[in-house]
Amino acid sequence: MVNTAAKIGIILLLISIAGIIVGILMIDNAFDDFRYMPWGELLLGDTPDGKIPRAHTICFFGCAITLIGIGVGYFALLGILVGSFNKEKVILVQEQK
Repeated sequence: MVNTAAKIGIILLLISIAGIIVGILMIDNAFDDFRYMPWGELLLGDTPDGKIPRAHTICFFGCAITLIGIGVGYFALLGILVGSFNKEKVILVQEQK
């Protein structure tokens, strides 16, 4: 029987892997856009309309999602380790007659 902490840890580990994959895909998408930017827009975010380039925003959120996925993965592994070392104690209560 697997401990509850280990079950939650396995679910969190799967969520963190999905988050890391999504973050890496967002960063990859942003780097495709970076390839066609002029240097001033790429390094300084200097655009004619004064807005932050979309690729910078996508890259920022991709990095944030990846870091959150790594943090969740850390706690998932911690939960799996704690759950595998601790055994749940089941107390059986008998009816008194």
